Amino acid sequence: MSNSIFSANWNEASEGDAAYSRVSVPAVISFLFGIASALIYVNVWLAFIAVISILIAVPALYSIRNSGGTLTGKGFAYAGIFLPVLFLILFAAFWQCYFMMLNRQSDKFFRGYFAAALDGNIPKMKSFFTFPPEKTSLDTEVWWKEQYADKFKHQSLHTFTDNEMVRTLTALGHKAKITYYRTPEISAEGESDRIVKYFAVTYNGASGMPETFFIKMSGVRYYSPNVKRYGWRMSAFPAIVVPEEYKE
Repeated sequence: MSNSIFSANWNEASEGDAAYSRVSVPAVISFLFGIASALIYVNVWLAFIAVISILIAVPALYSIRNSGGTLTGKGFAYAGIFLPVLFLILFAAFWQCYFMMLNRQSDKFFRGYFAAALDGNIPKMKSFFTFPPEKTSLDTEVWWKEQYADKFKHQSLHTFTDNEMVRTLTALGHKAKITYYRTPEISAEGESDRIVKYFAVTYNGASGMPETFFIKMSGVRYYSPNVKRYGWRMSAFPAIVVPEEYKE
């Protein structure tokens, strides 16, 4: 019976029909990890999720290509590679722009302090150490009287004016030329950002020849609930520093 339903041809057809394709589970998992890699914006330490996504996606893609059509899910695998890479690039670009903003703002802030110092404006110099700035009288003479009239203000003023760099900068005045040197430290933590910058101070020495020393400026940018905005203040007194490249 050549037309029997149990013929060899029927058996071969049934085996072909039994073949099917399925979605690669690793590809789907890599896709989910790819989406989760966006958590890097919550905490930088979660960047490992992006690495896991790629490590799962690459072998999953290889398996799909070599499965002879029994595995599908290339789109999931490609997404598992593309999404974490995209999130990492955007994350890096965001922080690059953010630190550029901090550099510009801090430069303006520190130069404001230098301008007050070279003018010998102690009231304005002192205001850079508080945010929001302390209210100071427009009348300098009145301001000085207020400092001497209050015991704690007087003590604070004495500590401030006793600082070596405060005395040096005010003594040099506009004879000094101050230029930016480099930024050895910059960080962002929660609602506060910290930065340390080195500036070169050049002036004509006793011999008439230019002399230079380096000054370390430390500042912090944070949110003040009093004025409901971000602002800057000095986090430490300016100090003389010797950059590593000038140390013996």
